[in-house]
Amino acid sequence: MHSKLKNILILSIFFASVLIFVFFLGSIYLKYFKESDSNAKQMPNNGLDFTNFQVRIYNGTNVSGIARQMKNFLGNFDLKVESVQNFNIQVDKSKIIVSNNSKEFGEYIAKLIGLAEDSLELNDSL
Repeated sequence: MHSKLKNILILSIFFASVLIFVFFLGSIYLKYFKESDSNAKQMPNNGLDFTNFQVRIYNGTNVSGIARQMKNFLGNFDLKVESVQNFNIQVDKSKIIVSNNSKEFGEYIAKLIGLAEDSLELNDSL
């Protein structure tokens, strides 16, 4: 009887130790990893739905890397970055071409990349 009680006590101490260890690991995960994950993926709250837009950026300066990083941050939208050679007229600066329903989104992109307001062009054929 005494041996059985001793085994139950040892077993309960073991399970309590495992529970404390799991709680400790869980709290570390929540404190360090979960917070940094949510901060990195947080999108700006500006009321725009980014999934229905098509954007073309004709690259007269080096904005293609910034635009691709921005696409990764904002989520899924159709972004096409082309060089100046693929544009039908000479472009001496970067130009963003968006469809009419994407005008507000294009202005947002121009502001993020640091382009002037006159770099935005509306085109319904997109």
